[in-house]
Order: sequence, then C-alpha cells, then structure tokens
Amino acid sequence: MKIIYYKIIFVLSLFSLISCNESQKEEIETTEPSSPISIEESPVEEIPQTVDERINDIRAWYSQIQNLGLKNCKQKTRVKYDSFSPETEKMPFDQVASRCKLSDEFELIEGNLSGYEWSNTVHIYKKNQKIFFIFIEGGAESWSFERRYYCDKDENVIRHLEREAQDGEEVRGPQKEMKIKNQNIREYLKSDFDELELILREKI
Repeated sequence: MKIIYYKIIFVLSLFSLISCNESQKEEIETTEPSSPISIEESPVEEIPQTVDERINDIRAWYSQIQNLGLKNCKQKTRVKYDSFSPETEKMPFDQVASRCKLSDEFELIEGNLSGYEWSNTVHIYKKNQKIFFIFIEGGAESWSFERRYYCDKDENVIRHLEREAQDGEEVRGPQKEMKIKNQNIREYLKSDFDELELILREKI
C-alpha cells in the first residue's frame, strides 16, 4: 500500500515539474526582445573661417565674375544738384547706377556718383544675395584714391584697404590696412547705399 502511495506522489510531482518547465519555456519564447538603444549624434560644429581663408574665397569669386563679364544690366539715372559752396549756384550732375544679374549666383551693382569737382565709382559684388566685396575708386581735383572692403558671410567688414595719390599721379603702390569698425558694410558705407538706392529706386 505504501509503495502505491509513494508511486502516486512521485507521478504527481513529476507532472507538476514538467508543467512548470513548459510554462517557463513559453514565457521566454513569447517575450519580445528589447528595442535597441537609440544614440543621437551630436551636431557637427562649423569651424569658423579665418579672415585669410575668407579673402581667398573672395578673390576666387571676383575672378569668376571677371570671366563672366557684364550682362543682364539695368541702368537708371538721377540728377543731383551740387555747388562749390552754399552761397554759389548749384549745378546738375547725373548720378548713374546699374544692376547686373551675371548668373544664378553672382550680381554686380555699379554706381557713378559725382558732384562739384569730385566723382566716385562704386562696385558692389554679391554672391547668393550677400555682399562679399566692394571696390570704390574716385577723387577730387588733384587727389585720387582706391578703397577695398572685404566682408564675411554676414556682410560685416573684415578688412578695409586704401591707397591714394596726389598731384594727378596714378594710384599704385602698397595698400594701407585701415582700422575697421566691426560693422555691417551697409552701415559702414551708408551714404553710398542711400544714394544708389535712390537712383535704382529699390533696395540693394
């Protein structure tokens, strides 16, 4: 009798163990694998461009513009009156400006500005709607000058060079680097921009 009793206990225990193992196996198989950990890449910081690197780019763009030549230009004229002094009679002077769309990237704006015994020619170079270089040449009586303004990607002046000549001599020789005002070129040359926009009757 005891033997039968122990056999029954043994069979029941074995059945319980098998059921437990099957349950654990089913739980392991039906558990979804954990999602992979997402690692966000940190943004790559833009390395600031040095002044010399920027000026090298400007020289390359200037060379491309020279190769393109003047085309697709629209010219406008405005008369401005000027005199030797407030007491003398004012005389009319033509102020001429042109806007040339050279390519999808490049644009050139030129202005021939003049008054009583003075004249300036302004050349504004743009790439993708941004001014990168301005060259101004002119003078009064026996004095003449050249000025170059190099700009960063935000149109701020990063270098200003000048040279001049007296007694009607040709402007040549080394250029003098001027102290810059850490200012946007549109403010730096506000009077020239104001005059050109009056002539063109539109924003530059």
